[in-house]
Amino acid sequence: MADSVVNRVAVNWSSASVWVEKISFVGKNGQLLDTTIMVKKKLNIFSSEALMGVIKLPAGVYKDINVKMFCRKNSAEELGLDFIGKFSNTKGGKDSLMVRSSIAFEVDVKVNDIVINPSDNYKATFNFDLSKVLTGISNSEIETRSKTYQDGLYVIWKGGSADIPFYNQIIQNWQNVASIVITKEGANPVWK
Repeated sequence: MADSVVNRVAVNWSSASVWVEKISFVGKNGQLLDTTIMVKKKLNIFSSEALMGVIKLPAGVYKDINVKMFCRKNSAEELGLDFIGKFSNTKGGKDSLMVRSSIAFEVDVKVNDIVINPSDNYKATFNFDLSKVLTGISNSEIETRSKTYQDGLYVIWKGGSADIPFYNQIIQNWQNVASIVITKEGANPVWK
């Protein structure tokens, strides 16, 4: 399969999870609102309900909003980042890819201004566009620069200070992977 124009490996992810330590919300509402929500759980990205409703805000008009999600390793079994999937190699076959990390990282999620009225019922839903995880990385680069544990299994794994090919790029790509949609009861999404 030829590399795409945007230089992105198309992966059919079979599992995808991050360990979310906390989420911080900063916005201006006449004064600065700065709140941190402790999550402390493994988030299965394929579960649309995983973080729904986690953000609770007082009524007001919020501007210059910034949401930051902090991810880190929780234990040996629960990595900060743990993705497994299959991609088409340059010969037209299928190979496996694991992207894993025990190193803490954070994701900035910029959002639009919103208005919350005192009587509003709303929920916050986190979404993840996994097609952007490997933006800027080609199939041939994965095959030539990733660690191979066995034929057909490529691994991008960060567990220490070593410079791992693609890891920093993947973490940078995460700034465009996550988004938040807030919906009011009986209404369309008001921000994302």
